[in-house]
Parts: sequence; structure tokens; C-alpha cells
Amino acid sequence: MIGALHGRLHKDTDDSLCIRLAARYRDVFEETFGSACCCELKDIIERTGKPPSCDDLVEQAAQVLIDVLENDQNEG
Repeated sequence: MIGALHGRLHKDTDDSLCIRLAARYRDVFEETFGSACCCELKDIIERTGKPPSCDDLVEQAAQVLIDVLENDQNEG
């Protein structure tokens, strides 16, 4: 999604915004969920007593991405 919105169309185009947003998303993702590693995330989910399904995580991760993109738009 970040690349679709902010990625470059030509190899000579500056893509620093895309790189910055991707790094920010990863940071916020790890802060929110405790890891970016699938195996570790499944363990974290299991400790909550829920079955190790990624459905909720994917939904929450999408919301984190939306928040990152909206915050960037508000700051820019």
C-alpha cells in the first residue's frame, strides 16, 4: 500500500518518503504487537488464550498502517 501510494514511477525518482513510511510502519507494528516475526507473533497470540489465528492481527495491522499513513498526511 505504501509503495502504491508513495512509490516511485521511475528509477530516478526520490523514494525517501516511501522508505521512511515503511520504516515507520515497521516500528509502530513492532511497538504495537511486540514483534514483526510471524513465529513470535503466533506465540504472543497463544499467550492471550486465543487460537493461533492471524485474522485479528491482520485486521489490527491494517489499522496501524492506516494510522501511519493518516499521521503522515496530517504532518505533511
